[in-house]
Amino acid sequence: MLDSRTIAQARRIAADPANHIENRAEMRAAFLTLKEARGEIVTAERRARLGTPHHIITAGPETERTAEAIREDTIPRIHHFMRRRGFLPGGGDAA
Repeated sequence: MLDSRTIAQARRIAADPANHIENRAEMRAAFLTLKEARGEIVTAERRARLGTPHHIITAGPETERTAEAIREDTIPRIHHFMRRRGFLPGGGDAA
């Protein structure tokens, strides 16, 4: 039977995105612990699939951008969408 400290530790490990890349074995163990705590049975086949990641999560170049730069890119797109839908005035009559 799992105790609450083991489950809490497994949750902390599983919730940390860095563990998905850096500590795969620790992440796998935490995942299996949480599955067991929920009463789910992890078969040998499922355990083998956990052994090899199906995808690699990496940080893209946009993680270095500031919130202001993202806002400057996003606002014109939102306005364009709203004009197309008729929520904002557009065309020659716009003031």
